[in-house]
Amino acid sequence: MPAQILVVDDEALLRDLLKRSLQHAGYVVHTAQNGDEALTLFSSLPIDLALIDVMMPGMNGHVVCSTIRQESDVPIILLTSLDTPEEIVQGYSAGADDYITKPFQFRDVAVRIETLLRRAATA
Repeated sequence: MPAQILVVDDEALLRDLLKRSLQHAGYVVHTAQNGDEALTLFSSLPIDLALIDVMMPGMNGHVVCSTIRQESDVPIILLTSLDTPEEIVQGYSAGADDYITKPFQFRDVAVRIETLLRRAATA
């Protein structure tokens, strides 16, 4: 059965591009446009990995990440344009397994997803 990925981003264009690309790579993809919607989907679906934008209105990605981490050990990748050492440390401190800065190449995202899912399957 293909892995189920939750993509959380307030930018509709990027969210849809990631969804199409990940579906083309063989994943089942669920999308959320904000933190509240993401947590609702996460609690009701068998999510295998979450890909979360950091800078969203309302509940930011760090809060979504730490909330998910309190409930689950699923791999979490944060996406953001924030690339200072302090921001990166804050992302990992929130419970992220990986941190990808924008702009990014989809192949980089796909390889990181594959790696984290492989590690999670052997854990």
